Amino acid sequence: MLIVGGLLAQSSTVPGLASRLLPAPPPLRSYAVTYLTHYPGATPTIEQDVVLLPFYGSYLVRSTTSSTTSSHHTAPSTARQAARQAPPGAPPGAGTGKGPGRAPGGIEGGTLTNSSGLWTWRIAKGPGWALTEGGLHPAAEALLPVATLDLAIRHLDAGILGTSRVAGHRCNLVETGNPPGEPLSPPSSRSSVTLCISRSGVVLSERWTLNGKLAESKTAVYFDPAPKLTAAAFAAKPRAQGAPPPAVGTIALTKSARRKLTPELAPFDGLRYAGGWVHATSTPGTASFGTEELYASRSGTRMIEVRYQGYRSTPPGIPVRAAGGRTGYLQLNMLLDSLTLPAGPSSSVVLESTSPALLEQAALHLRWQS
Repeated sequence: MLIVGGLLAQSSTVPGLASRLLPAPPPLRSYAVTYLTHYPGATPTIEQDVVLLPFYGSYLVRSTTSSTTSSHHTAPSTARQAARQAPPGAPPGAGTGKGPGRAPGGIEGGTLTNSSGLWTWRIAKGPGWALTEGGLHPAAEALLPVATLDLAIRHLDAGILGTSRVAGHRCNLVETGNPPGEPLSPPSSRSSVTLCISRSGVVLSERWTLNGKLAESKTAVYFDPAPKLTAAAFAAKPRAQGAPPPAVGTIALTKSARRKLTPELAPFDGLRYAGGWVHATSTPGTASFGTEELYASRSGTRMIEVRYQGYRSTPPGIPVRAAGGRTGYLQLNMLLDSLTLPAGPSSSVVLESTSPALLEQAALHLRWQS
């Protein structure tokens, strides 16, 4: 028996266990998971992830109390009950009849991606969804880190600790240094994260310790590894009242504009071009532009985002051989891995995916204009 991060793990823990890799998950198209999340000194919250790969996702944060401004702590049993009663897999915005924060389950925040773009939940005036940026985007907050962690294990940045059971599902305990959203690093006395990952590749629990103290803890209380979802479940309803127009303007990338991009990613291994967009952000006296393209498999289980940057960057990472004798640098992150390459004297191209192996393949299919 092994106790890790408050979780009971049944494991044949022996020297060298950390070098084992996670089992490859089966192809996953959709999932729904509800977490009970704790931060030190704060009232627990409910987090809900509903995902239909590759572009549809809903991430909601719900209250567990009758008021978001209450200074009283919620009893753990009450918080768990509220989390289990939250509508798993419900259409985004469901359960808002009394307004966010006025009843257990009221929405406090969230993000949504659908065929129209990236949306943010706003509370001011009338609560609802407000468009942040148009165009297709990777499914909001989709977290499928098995391929990333397996490469991290090979580079000694992560290790398997044992097994546990969360929300009725068996999962593998993995330890690494940083939480999702930050570049991976080895676990240390300063920062370590223990995750429990289901057979389908979804994170069922996460416990982050920073400087010897608990920084965040989340545990699934509901998990469906294959919900039947359609695009209609991700409609941006209700809409926020009085929301300003998107801060980022978006226009579709034309064929003539695509021909000028360098490098170009040549579709490979079943990936197809899903669309491209130019995003413009303006502030008084300045304006910035960014171009991105998306490629996805027909099954929706694999996706690559290509972003063209108007500046040169060479972040730290694992060297990766690219076409034309070039070298890119792979940075591991449990949300999205990134591969950065120089595109010109003062520009870079960044490829992002949940699969480091797919990024390595893509690097060999880049074509620079002569």
